[in-house]
Amino acid sequence: SIKDIFPFGELVSSDLDVGQFALSILSQPKVWIRVRKQFVKEVKRELKELAISFEESTEQPLAWSVPQRTKLESLKTFSKGYFEIQDLNSQRTGNYFLPQPKEDWFDCCAASGGKSLLLQSIESKIKLTVSDNRNSILENLDERFKRARISDYQSLVADIAKEIPASLINKQFDGIIVDASCTGSGTWARTPEQISFFQREQINHYKNLQQAILKNVAPLVKKNKPLIYITCSVFKEENEAQVEYAKQLGLVVEMQKLLQATEDGGDTMFVCRLIKP
Repeated sequence: SIKDIFPFGELVSSDLDVGQFALSILSQPKVWIRVRKQFVKEVKRELKELAISFEESTEQPLAWSVPQRTKLESLKTFSKGYFEIQDLNSQRTGNYFLPQPKEDWFDCCAASGGKSLLLQSIESKIKLTVSDNRNSILENLDERFKRARISDYQSLVADIAKEIPASLINKQFDGIIVDASCTGSGTWARTPEQISFFQREQINHYKNLQQAILKNVAPLVKKNKPLIYITCSVFKEENEAQVEYAKQLGLVVEMQKLLQATEDGGDTMFVCRLIKP
């Protein structure tokens, strides 16, 4: 039954099709890449030369799916930075960024830089600050940025849930991305064993962490500018409930959506574009 596959149906976001999500756990999602638009021909040529089949998304034309276990990191076009490995719905979150040239953006939970690379692919003429609380993962970000030929950015080791770094206290940004640490439940089709280890109290742990981050970064958003809140969670406490919390901080919802895994494959993501009035 659905409940046997996914026993947490009463905890999910209201827009989630629980049955569809449970069925998605039974099969591995597709592997997706995001091709840099100036290198489409080169990536297509190498995939065809190596007889690697690929399918282009009709909605996201630079999102292509490839077979499971394709050794993408061994491709020449990967080492040259012509494409990134990124889930389809993760790519779709970029539709909510809407950056403008010369704006100043802050990716405050940057991890290895997936959303920052996506932001840069949409608008390269921005000033970018990235932070994470783990130096080792920021070193991974540096490698990815180097491969993508991005050198103009500021990187900070900081635990934003605890405090804003002194260098940013009096600063304000044209856009902030909060790709928040979460249960990762939207990715469980890739790691279904996580379901058996999951404890419901973990949701509360991440809820408190997410609220601390939102509370600390909300003052750093300029007037009439966006904060983009993202999770790869299916749980309402990490999604809609956090949007309600953001409203208490004075932010206003402009757009929000649960990007559910469908027959396209991919992870389930939640994204909300909030504006400071």
